[in-house]
Amino acid sequence: MEKVRLGIIGVGNMAGAIINGALRVGALEPASLILSELYPSQCAPYVALGAQAAPSPADAAMAADCIVLSVKPQNFPDILPALAAVEGIRD
Repeated sequence: MEKVRLGIIGVGNMAGAIINGALRVGALEPASLILSELYPSQCAPYVALGAQAAPSPADAAMAADCIVLSVKPQNFPDILPALAAVEGIRD
């Protein structure tokens, strides 16, 4: 079975709960995670396990097979234009 690379944009409490639960039950491997976060320290525990930190949301989206948008609604205007520019994101 081919491993899916999951991009997670926004690594706060909600994303942390999803990531930790998925890792705990073996649904994800750290190496399959591509994380994008305004505050890199949020990604550090997962990077230490083998996840990749992307420099921007668009970079995470380009490298991932699937993305989880886990940012607060008030941050959508900052994130969505960059994602809309990623080829294939709207398919």
